[in-house]
Amino acid sequence: MYANADGVEANLEEARRLAEVGCAEQDARACNVLGYLLERGLGGATDPRRALELFERACHGGEMRGCYNLG
Repeated sequence: MYANADGVEANLEEARRLAEVGCAEQDARACNVLGYLLERGLGGATDPRRALELFERACHGGEMRGCYNLG
């Protein structure tokens, strides 16, 4: 919601923080979102290597967007 300003004011730093929490709790969708933010440097520095790892984790967790981003 914070990344897309969906019902709240956009806040990429908060989106990144919440995605970290969700991914740590094995939420595949959160891992995909965090990978997207890291790949593009939204809400902080870019980290393409970690983004790749997160897309793999999301894909293996059943998040099809993670598979797409991995490709």
